Amino acid sequence: EAPLEGEAWQQADLAYKSYSAGRYRDALEQVNAALKLRPEVVRLNLLQVYTLQKLGRTTQARQAAQAAIKRGVDDPALRATVKNLQPQGAAAPGKGPSAAYQKGFPLATKGYAAYNAGDMPGAARYGEQAFRADPTQGPWALLWLDALEAQEKWSDGVKAANEAIALKPPNLSDIEARRAMLQRRMAVLPTQQAYKALIENNPAEAARLARVAVDLAPDVASQRLLLVTALLQNKQPAAAEQAATEALQENDENTVMLVMRAYLRQLQGNADAAKGDFDEALAQDWLDDDQRRNVRLIAIDGALAAGDTARADQLLSQLDASDEATIKRRKALDEAKKPPAKLTTA
Repeated sequence: EAPLEGEAWQQADLAYKSYSAGRYRDALEQVNAALKLRPEVVRLNLLQVYTLQKLGRTTQARQAAQAAIKRGVDDPALRATVKNLQPQGAAAPGKGPSAAYQKGFPLATKGYAAYNAGDMPGAARYGEQAFRADPTQGPWALLWLDALEAQEKWSDGVKAANEAIALKPPNLSDIEARRAMLQRRMAVLPTQQAYKALIENNPAEAARLARVAVDLAPDVASQRLLLVTALLQNKQPAAAEQAATEALQENDENTVMLVMRAYLRQLQGNADAAKGDFDEALAQDWLDDDQRRNVRLIAIDGALAAGDTARADQLLSQLDASDEATIKRRKALDEAKKPPAKLTTA
């Protein structure tokens, strides 16, 4: 959004001051004047909605939020406000909102107002209080978590998400996704520290830190590769293979991890298992020609290391004979096929 200027800024400034002072009728008149000049500004639309709520005009507040969304002012707080104004099973047919909803709604309103004003500690506090008052209102839990995230309180956010999930909100999957995102944020620091440890030639510490990162964010493939690499450099091929297997359990189509595990298995002398991984990687139909060539070259190296000249020959036959990498491996294969030199007294 372009910053507010001129008359729009003056009316908005007056509206916020009136709202803070509890002069809601004045605030509504002033924010409406600002919106006529800048109808696309999210915070002005939210202020209008919150002011209508303060005046007890719940239906108008919901309609104002819906109208803003229809105009293209699509903001999470606006969408959440529309939901807040429509109790999710909080009222029986023919009855008003539940006591829990009536208790939580004013707190949620304060929370959204605080969030819109940039008061994230206040938004988190009111969001938590509102959600605990009525756990059927899932968007209030998201307000709580969003405010903690905005303060970069990743650990507090994960703890809050766990507490919210324990209260069985209706939007459980949304909160679980938010928790996963917060954990990914937490994983950034140990990941950076692990890379630093590798650079400083301390693979044991790198492996420890990479494990912390993987435990926090198991779906991040780069962190799993970092763990495998650190374990390999720390001369723990069996542990590295296990870490690669765990990564493939998370994503069985991860080509890099599949080739990495094949290499690790070959390194430990398990040629048959390595061959299976290489063949599975080569069968992946989404690889481009360069990627498939690279996998094939590594598989050829594995076959040569295992002394399986027939397999190396078969894999080589599918590569460009004029390719420098192919020529190099063809030479190695020819040398491997030569009979051993006669034993001499020397």
